[in-house]
Amino acid sequence: REILALKGGHATGIASGAFSPDGREIITADFHGKMIVWDARTGLARLARSADKGPLFCAAFSPDGKRIITASEKKIAVIWDAQSGDRLITLKGHRDRVTSASFRRDGTQVVTTGADGAAMIWDAPSGRMRRALRGHQGYVRAAAFSPDGRLIATAGDDRTAMIWDAQSGRKLTTLNGHGNEVLSVAFS
Repeated sequence: REILALKGGHATGIASGAFSPDGREIITADFHGKMIVWDARTGLARLARSADKGPLFCAAFSPDGKRIITASEKKIAVIWDAQSGDRLITLKGHRDRVTSASFRRDGTQVVTTGADGAAMIWDAPSGRMRRALRGHQGYVRAAAFSPDGRLIATAGDDRTAMIWDAQSGRKLTTLNGHGNEVLSVAFS
């Protein structure tokens, strides 16, 4: 049965959706560059922003729920204020579309992935790129920090997942065995 419908707001397909850490809000992003923050109890839009003139592939809340990150076809990721919708920091460094973006559990870092074959680790408060993780052949679709923030897992179109040391950027292992592209990764 339908519990809640988020109606209106998006004129095109929704590319991404995620709950806020407290479960009170939902962020959605669409293929026309619009992001909307919804009240998870009422289904009403609280905030809407046209982030870019191209697709947004990903939107996620920071662990404290105070910031939002979006990943864009425009080769950037953007950190937004979750209350006001103000653009705080633009992360520039990928040479092709940014396919995903997520915060480290403590909110101090962000990892982005791109069609340029790289994952990039960023300092969330300053927007400074700390290092690029290169090893996949083709798109890197997703990345995740381990719960303790010491490792990063990446998923690629080359049918592999890779595990990296988040501090040094050194690739620790490659997980082979998928018959097709690896589209997502997560730690337990």
